[in-house]
Amino acid sequence: MPQAVSYNLKIGDIVYNNISSTTYTNPKNTFPNNSTILWAVQAQFSNNQTSPWSNNWGFTGLTPIGFADVNGDGKVDSIIKGSDGILNVRTSDGRGFIGSLAPWTSAAVTGTHGIYYADVNGDGKADAIQVNDDGIYVSLSDGTKFAPAVNWTNTPYYGTRGIYFADVNGDGKADAIVVNDDRIHVRLSDGVNFTSSSDKIWTDKPYYGTREMYFADVNGDGKADAIMVNDDGVYVSIASTNSFLSPVKWTDIPYYGTRGTYFADINGDGKADAIVVNDDGVYVRLSDGSSFTHTSLYTAIGFSYYGTLATYFADVTGSGGTDAIKLNSDGIYVSPATISLEYFPIRTLYRSVLFTSYL
Repeated sequence: MPQAVSYNLKIGDIVYNNISSTTYTNPKNTFPNNSTILWAVQAQFSNNQTSPWSNNWGFTGLTPIGFADVNGDGKVDSIIKGSDGILNVRTSDGRGFIGSLAPWTSAAVTGTHGIYYADVNGDGKADAIQVNDDGIYVSLSDGTKFAPAVNWTNTPYYGTRGIYFADVNGDGKADAIVVNDDRIHVRLSDGVNFTSSSDKIWTDKPYYGTREMYFADVNGDGKADAIMVNDDGVYVSIASTNSFLSPVKWTDIPYYGTRGTYFADINGDGKADAIVVNDDGVYVRLSDGSSFTHTSLYTAIGFSYYGTLATYFADVTGSGGTDAIKLNSDGIYVSPATISLEYFPIRTLYRSVLFTSYL
């Protein structure tokens, strides 16, 4: 009897059996002549939602804020701001947001220009960031609460086109990025401040999307890149040592969702992929490091997926994949990213359009 062999499969891998019944994996579309059975490793957002992840959530007097891993366990948690300004957290156990709301700040949070969550000191836990008129205030997470807010800039720092927090230099700490009408400016984090000495211009010309602007690592080098979503396509400027390189068009067609556009690593290869949410489902273009490839449907046919209040993509289950999250008035619903083996007889390989959508 053949011995069972285990493989660490990734989405897009191909599994085939030859005549001797030995199992192999192959990363793309090359096959031995004696292949007889073929599978493709497929990802999809599950449509099995038996109950919300936030039973008795209670939205009265509460404003949904965001999702981030605040305790460093690899699972993204839910964070909301109460009517009193206090940030409250329900942590994820991989199957739901557990317990009752727990206050994580002792004082009200304002954030006149927004409240954000990112790991700015590199300890693996997302911190709370308030952008106020007089500066950026950070409340570091210790895994059980947010510390009192500290001004990390001591001067106003926000963009006319937006402010973002992402690690652009690959040191594991999220940096402060402001998008202005003329250019993108960056202040690097040193773990205790967004340093004034590192306040640099990262583009030599205006850089913002006609539709949306994002920052995510799309080529897997550990540095967040600048992403413009324009009417004619998605453009990427790769982060170099101290600047964003000239923009390159990463889609051959316009690519944005009627319900939203997002960037997250769907297939676990370390590169953020392009996700669009339309009325009829969630579509993904995987990143190959230099472009977003062909479009694949990641929800079941006829299965729409978006929240009445908001939609998010983050790993709340701790699986290493990216889950789809719906924020509705009655609670938070999660569709985990599932990976399965889809069977295709070898004779259909070269004529199956469906098969190519999994590569």
